[in-house]
Amino acid sequence: MRGRFNIGKKFTIDMIARNLVNELYTPEFNNRNFRVEGKSLEPRFTYTKGTVLRVQAGYIMDRKKNTSGTEKSTTNSFNTEAKYNVLSNTSLTARFTYSQIEYNASPNTTVSYVMLEGLLPGKNFLWTLDLTQRLTAFLELNFQYEGRKSGTSGIVNIGRAQIRALF
Repeated sequence: MRGRFNIGKKFTIDMIARNLVNELYTPEFNNRNFRVEGKSLEPRFTYTKGTVLRVQAGYIMDRKKNTSGTEKSTTNSFNTEAKYNVLSNTSLTARFTYSQIEYNASPNTTVSYVMLEGLLPGKNFLWTLDLTQRLTAFLELNFQYEGRKSGTSGIVNIGRAQIRALF
């Protein structure tokens, strides 16, 4: 379910509520079977200044349970995003997410990976930077940087560059 309330032309409040079911059944590997049911609630606040700037802040409360086992997770996430468009051919996007995850089982199983969405119990930090430059009407250059710090593990940095042809 999704709802939106506009406060003038610059401010928006969104609310997203989700029910989810994620299921895997494999007769050959009974230890990997699961049925994860969950609910999440995501309020967001957005400020938009024309087509030049968008700043967004939100919170996500997520509860999941494996009904085929005993695993339960609770995730509270705070996220921010800013997108700045320079002229009509360049954009810069930055995102930051902090997630606090509580989980009652081992994080090294198939079902834990699905329930925790690849993160680890405890404090998780995710950040990204994305720079897109349109070179011609049909060619676009993109640079991406992603960083993450999950639970007690070290920091992981990933960089990408790509050229896209637009048809």
